[in-house]
Amino acid sequence: MKIKIRPRLDAEMVDEARRLGLDLSRIVGEALIRETEAELLRCQVHRSGDRESGDGTRSCTAAT
Repeated sequence: MKIKIRPRLDAEMVDEARRLGLDLSRIVGEALIRETEAELLRCQVHRSGDRESGDGTRSCTAAT
């Protein structure tokens, strides 16, 4: 299932991406996957006791 979102992006960057023919939905989707995977990994490391691996600015809220 896909949902429609309205992210706030720099207008000039979006215009340039469109001029280049880039698929913004694909790019945003892939970036979200990468960031989600990185955060899940960071949370696993945090839970395993390695407090030095993250920057400490976010808490791990991922369900286990």
